Parts: sequence; C-alpha cells; structure tokens
Amino acid sequence: MYLTVGEVEQDGETIFTGFVRDISKEKQYELELKKTNEDLLKQNELKSQVSRINDLTQGATDMMVMSDEIISALAEMMKAGSGVLYTYERADARLTLSGSYAFKKERQYSLLSLWGRAWLVNVRKSKKPYF
Repeated sequence: MYLTVGEVEQDGETIFTGFVRDISKEKQYELELKKTNEDLLKQNELKSQVSRINDLTQGATDMMVMSDEIISALAEMMKAGSGVLYTYERADARLTLSGSYAFKKERQYSLLSLWGRAWLVNVRKSKKPYF
C-alpha cells in the first residue's frame, strides 16, 4: 500500500487529505522484471561460455592440446580447481584421458596435495606405469 498525505489550510483550519493506493501489482511486476533480467544475464553468460568452447575447437589439429584447452576453460567457468576430460574409444570400449587441468590458484592447495594431483595427471598423460 502507498499512502500520500496532504495538508490544506482553509478558513484558518488545517485539513489533512490522504490517498491510499494498492501497489502490490507494481511490486509483483518489479520482481518479475528483476527475475527476467537475471535469467537473461545467465543465458547470455552461458552463450558466451558455449561460444568460447566452440572457438577452442576451430582449427584444432592436436586432440590432446584441444582437450587440455577445453577442460581448462570448463574448469575455470565452473570455478573448479581441477578437471579431466576423457574420450570414449568404441573400438576398444574404453575411456582415454584426453585433457586435464589443475591448480591455477596454487595457494589454495597444500604442497603435498599439489604434488600428488600433478603427479597423477602427468603419469596418466604420459601413459607410463605408476611404478
């Protein structure tokens, strides 16, 4: 509700006037407009992210390099500390590590954790036995 109060002097007397207006519909429209704007911003951000991933695939000649770039972009978009990208090979019916991302903000991880994760990623990428 919205109340407007006015004051009028007439014949030495003060008269107060008041107008009451229901603004619940206006408030509802404001909330709907705000939600619509937030949704549009999210959609725009998602479109930008899809476009960025699409740009990474254009002209790519090396699957491992492209996969690393894609998983790096996805991890940053999702604010993830690390990520991996596997591809499915139908002929062998197995997953193969194609790309990985880790530790842009190394300060957030302990040195041992960093070393362990980086070691695992490097061992998997090199395709050499663990021991």
